[in-house]
Amino acid sequence: MSKIFKFKTLTDSTDWKPTLIVYGDLGVSYGETIPYLIQEAENGTVDVVFHNGDFAYDLGTVCYFVKITF
Repeated sequence: MSKIFKFKTLTDSTDWKPTLIVYGDLGVSYGETIPYLIQEAENGTVDVVFHNGDFAYDLGTVCYFVKITF
């Protein structure tokens, strides 16, 4: 059976103040920020994550990155 993923849509309220995470590089030493990003997403304390840069090429293959992240 496949994993179940949950998503929520953004509000259409005019007084909404989003909480954002914006980053562009996981760094050259083992992607140390990944656990913090996952924690923020799981806790629901962030509304939007923008990744605008370098993916974790230093962690190995894309399959490995997806496996440990999702």
